[in-house]
Amino acid sequence: MVALRILRNAASRVVFGTRHFQRDVSLLHPFRAASSLSVNPEGVDGRESKDVANAQAMQDLAYRVYELGNDRRWQEALQLFSTVSEPSHQLRFNMLRACTRSFKFKMAWDMFHNLHVREIQAYNLMICMLSKQARHMDQVRGLEQEMRSQSLQPNAITLQCLMASYSHGGDAEGAIRLISESERLGLSHTKGALSCAFAAYCKAGNHLKAREILSQMDNLGFSATSEDLTYLVSSYTKTQDEDGARAAFAELRRRGLQPTCLTYTRLVGCLSGPEALKKAEALLAEMTTEGIQPHLLFFKMVLRAATMSADSADVLKILREMQAR
Repeated sequence: MVALRILRNAASRVVFGTRHFQRDVSLLHPFRAASSLSVNPEGVDGRESKDVANAQAMQDLAYRVYELGNDRRWQEALQLFSTVSEPSHQLRFNMLRACTRSFKFKMAWDMFHNLHVREIQAYNLMICMLSKQARHMDQVRGLEQEMRSQSLQPNAITLQCLMASYSHGGDAEGAIRLISESERLGLSHTKGALSCAFAAYCKAGNHLKAREILSQMDNLGFSATSEDLTYLVSSYTKTQDEDGARAAFAELRRRGLQPTCLTYTRLVGCLSGPEALKKAEALLAEMTTEGIQPHLLFFKMVLRAATMSADSADVLKILREMQAR
């Protein structure tokens, strides 16, 4: 490849000409944010047709890597990326995007650290990739701190992905802090952001705030899911509030949603007292009628209920059933 003397300064608008993208996309899904970073040629003499041709070739290559990233074909994207000795900023960014879309964690970190300039879109890509698993929460925290130390302004995508990470990781306070920041910045609520906020309040046991978020979803025309209402059921587990959990379960039914095995598991987790096992067995029979197969976690909750009966025979019966399954 011919050595290139181009493309190092990043901006926040269209890259690949008028035929592809024509507006600021900083609030679009982060996995489509490649088009939001443009690179201005530096030192390219318009009279030097060779340099202009090289610049166009780099743009074409960057766009091809972008397309491969859309299809999660990261190996092919990497092959193209490797043919360039001096990748442009846009090409580096699009390769990072391809890695995050394919959840190639180590490679994504390498690409991220090799960016000469890290805009908010690059942080969005990394945070959204890492937010899928609670075990990456410390890395997400580190990225948030680094981002804020550079005075980068988080956008709706940033806050939603951070909320998702903290919610999945059980950091309800962190998620709620981001909800407040989102409201303070006047950012539009999305279904994903509201679901993250709802889950965070449920995990914190704040039923009042959780129901306020549920009302917001309804007012904005967003449909709550079984997963959302399962969070509401589980929010009563810590206090062993069976009535509250059953009310949340009834709310799920009222909305025409189908409970899952996890929904029933969370409900059994709210049972207490000497009648807990009897109630758990009744829920198991209800599940069976609906064709829902219980999993190991469900039987662990039933076993917990059996220990409250003070009858060792009940415990042995559940253990035998678990072994049989």
